[in-house]
Amino acid sequence: MILILGASGFVGRPLLQSCKNNEVSFIGTNYYFNEQEAIGTYCKSADKNMVYYDISKMQLSELDVNFSKISHVVISTASTTILDDVRRQWDADPIEQYVLNISKLIEVFDFCFQRDIVPVFMSSDGVFDGVKGDYSEYDKPNPIHRYGYIKYELEKYIVQSKKKYLILRFGKVIGKKLNDQTLFTEIVSKLLKNEQQQLATDQTMTPVYIDDLVNFILFAITKRIEGILHLASTGPMNRFDMALQAARYFNIETPKINPCKINSLGLLEQRAKKNDLNVEKLKKISGFQLRPLDYIFELIRKEIVTS
Repeated sequence: MILILGASGFVGRPLLQSCKNNEVSFIGTNYYFNEQEAIGTYCKSADKNMVYYDISKMQLSELDVNFSKISHVVISTASTTILDDVRRQWDADPIEQYVLNISKLIEVFDFCFQRDIVPVFMSSDGVFDGVKGDYSEYDKPNPIHRYGYIKYELEKYIVQSKKKYLILRFGKVIGKKLNDQTLFTEIVSKLLKNEQQQLATDQTMTPVYIDDLVNFILFAITKRIEGILHLASTGPMNRFDMALQAARYFNIETPKINPCKINSLGLLEQRAKKNDLNVEKLKKISGFQLRPLDYIFELIRKEIVTS
């Protein structure tokens, strides 16, 4: 049985739903879940199918859950993943933010370790400085912004515990609904509305499609994978080239896109430039092959047609 903390969020909700659907299909193999084998928590977004849990005020032990049956706790709780917002919140009250973003999660890790439960921690490509690129699981992190620092502090605590754990690192998550405010769909939505966009050419990334991410997580859990694993759905790309390909796919002849440098946009936090992840380990373990961008664009197109 798995417990998903933050199951009402963008990643947690489809993850829980995949378990409730009783079947997860990945790389031609089906993994079956009993409906009772996954429990999800919510905090602000009430859901009758989930258990209330506020990490800032509650202990995990307060949940009405039989933890003796839990094998993994998936930690998908986060107040925000917007780098500048994280920095503003931290600057406004560093002590409170340290407690909320680090101390409280360490309590969750310790709770799991004491019960031989494997914590599944959602980390980020933000733990790297973006100088080298093509980062493997063996490269040493060196975060350059507050969000990356938080993730790396938590990673270090988990690794130093010498207990069983799974750390999943990934970059931008790709959705398929035009209003989901994810990277791809925001760019496509503005293209279709003929809106002006300033898009960086000097920041490479390896995004992960939401359905792939869910399947990666459940694959890793069912296969009892431990350690650190990098996840991605596509090869390295930048925002400007992504928009050019999207414009070609959606037959937009004169897209209003202008190339720029990522750190010229007046952002509060400095951005890492070569932030792409090496996913050879994932490919070797699972047999997964990276997807072309047109695969993602087709999913978005189908969503537009049916909505």
